[in-house]
Amino acid sequence: GARVLLEAGASGAVALEQAQGRDFWESFRPGFGARNSVCVLTTRPLNETHRHLMALLQGWKGLQRCAILCSVSEEAHAALGSNPFSCEAFTEYRRLLLEDLGCGDEG
Repeated sequence: GARVLLEAGASGAVALEQAQGRDFWESFRPGFGARNSVCVLTTRPLNETHRHLMALLQGWKGLQRCAILCSVSEEAHAALGSNPFSCEAFTEYRRLLLEDLGCGDEG
């Protein structure tokens, strides 16, 4: 869990669903928001985490790099009936996320 990540040198760890809004950024570990990169780990399909990712990334001023590690395989994404992604889920999600963030294809 979070303790292992912090012991391994992470600057902070928080549940994705909690990383939203101005109140979060003002209260979460002073100076943490000034960092320019983030790694997000999720065990949910990308379409289920999208709104939480958007809130996190839009609220992070100065963010330059983001890595998203998803334990749900591309094949599993394609097999989910409620999921809009094919067997190229990670590539498709990257495109969608960059588009929704207004970044074009520069990520």
